[in-house]
Amino acid sequence: MAAPTPVSSLVHSSTLVTAGVYLLFRFSEILKDSCYLPYILSAGIITIILAGISALKEIDIKKIVALSTLRQLGLIMATIGLGLYEVAFFHLLTHAFFKALLFMAVGNMIHLSRDFQDLRKIKLSEVLYPVTLGFRVVANCSLCGLPFIAGFYSKDLVLELILTGYFSAPTVLFIFVAVALTALYTARFALMVISGGLLASTCLRGRDNDKLINYSIALLWPLAIGGGAALLWALCPVPDFIGLPAELKNLALLVIGLALAHGGWANLRKRGPLADALS
Repeated sequence: MAAPTPVSSLVHSSTLVTAGVYLLFRFSEILKDSCYLPYILSAGIITIILAGISALKEIDIKKIVALSTLRQLGLIMATIGLGLYEVAFFHLLTHAFFKALLFMAVGNMIHLSRDFQDLRKIKLSEVLYPVTLGFRVVANCSLCGLPFIAGFYSKDLVLELILTGYFSAPTVLFIFVAVALTALYTARFALMVISGGLLASTCLRGRDNDKLINYSIALLWPLAIGGGAALLWALCPVPDFIGLPAELKNLALLVIGLALAHGGWANLRKRGPLADALS
């Protein structure tokens, strides 16, 4: 996490950080019907809750993204613990798309704010920095699992299979709480960058018109939008329909929407005593 942002993007999305859960997937044949799956599920759920709560209180923007990686890995571990190995691997692949874009967008935000990483001191105008903020919004929406973006296809599939499976009520509850926590800290992060920061405009590096940086980040943008659908069509060429009542089908979107609304309301209502003191 303390590495340069392009290195962090590679490490957190698809190499070093994800190596552990990839090994669990590779050993899935050994783990099937073993006594270790409940422990993997418990470790994943604990990781999800602790990482989500930590991200709600964190002020370093790179640490927030790093904690979101930890939370996603916890979700993948919990999915493996439930015996849904293929779906866990699918989410691991889609996670690489939007997490790489999110890290690069955040790195450009740090660059434009003259290397400030304190969330309370960064304020980027959507008028002066539409490209960087646009990339970040796409990555955040995919992270939350909003419909028809990369993260939606794998996350929604996980939630639907959990609702249709024979799993305990606390397990289902914890997984949905984890989804809500993701939307909460994402809304906090998104709104504080636009309206909650305190950095004077004279400390910024001008507009985000560096074509080399923008074109480099833009290469990840189509994958963060359509990568999930492309992978789903490639891995499942024959559609497999999951029958759910309308209230259960819309439950995931309802939880995400309520969490986003609550996170936005809480951020606009009060940024916290330390931020108020700095202002």
